[in-house]
Amino acid sequence: FKSIVINMNDGVLISEADTSGLPAPKIIYINNAFSKITGYTLEELAGKSLQILRGPKTDPETVKKIDNAFFEGLPFEAEIVNYHKDGTEYWIELNSVPVKDAKGFSVYWISIQRDITDRKKAEEEIRRLYKRIRESINYAKRIQQSILPGMQLIRKYFPHSFILFKPKDVVSGDFTWFYKKNDDYFIAAVDCTGHGVPGAFMSIIGNDLLNEIVIDKNIDDPAKILDFLKEGINRSLHQSELDAQSDDGLEIAFCRINLNKKQIVFSGSHRPLYFIHNGKLTQYKGDLVLIGGKPIKKENLKFSNHTINFSKNDAIFLFSDGLQDQFSENGESKYGSKRLRENLLNNLHLTMNELYNFFDNDFEQWKGSRNQIDDVLLIGIRFS
Repeated sequence: FKSIVINMNDGVLISEADTSGLPAPKIIYINNAFSKITGYTLEELAGKSLQILRGPKTDPETVKKIDNAFFEGLPFEAEIVNYHKDGTEYWIELNSVPVKDAKGFSVYWISIQRDITDRKKAEEEIRRLYKRIRESINYAKRIQQSILPGMQLIRKYFPHSFILFKPKDVVSGDFTWFYKKNDDYFIAAVDCTGHGVPGAFMSIIGNDLLNEIVIDKNIDDPAKILDFLKEGINRSLHQSELDAQSDDGLEIAFCRINLNKKQIVFSGSHRPLYFIHNGKLTQYKGDLVLIGGKPIKKENLKFSNHTINFSKNDAIFLFSDGLQDQFSENGESKYGSKRLRENLLNNLHLTMNELYNFFDNDFEQWKGSRNQIDDVLLIGIRFS
């Protein structure tokens, strides 16, 4: 037995059983592996307290648990920082069991110690890396928020409105775009490919292109804006090239609203607009024309416009697909467009603030403990 212990790869330490309540019982024996881990010989440690192996970074709470286990005569496991003879710290995984006599009294302790310093260093490096990544993503969130319009700006012109925005991750591929030009107000709900960081990159590209098209190039026809947006995404991501690396893109519901004319011009790519007038909901479908993605040879389609005249108390809703696509807590069904339409019609009596709260709560109750699968964006405007 002694020859086996001497040649074990793990450190073995045998210490006296101390039930006096004093901390760190005295060392009786160590094997070669323990000597290699600590730098101490048996002659240097024999009769010494285990306290010799501890130092400033040794966790006091873990030491307290170890000392209590010694006193109670109970086996224990722990991970703890100990100190080498030369003063350097190292981590060990410790397993200790008491050896008892016929009457059940502890005679001595056998402790198996494994050096886990490399593992702990790797874990700490992962934590540091994770922290840096989170800090970078949070910084990216601040940049994204500073670029995209806030609810306060939109409510300046549309006081009876809301934006329900629930990113799946810290940053989002869904975004709202808004611009005022003379008597026209341009607003869009945009759903970029993916979510998180990839989606956020696409949102910045989409936002910049919309600024370029509407503000810089002075194009105000929604269908033409989407035609130019399609070309811009294709150009930015080099999707016309044979070796194109990206098939990313976006879906969009885009409106030009003129309050003096009481008129909406809508154009969409795979996203609809819901218009509510006199308690009736009308769906204006977006065109099935892709914005982004590898080009389809047969697709030479252009976007089309829908012109809608509105009255006081009419409302419009623009949204990404994140709300409808969310699975319920039991995973058996999606929220769906039917539920969205029914909830809108059944809650017309609510103010827009109340409607925001309703959908926020309804989504969370529907999702329950299930993970959110995508970014969620729902924009509502009621005309006064």
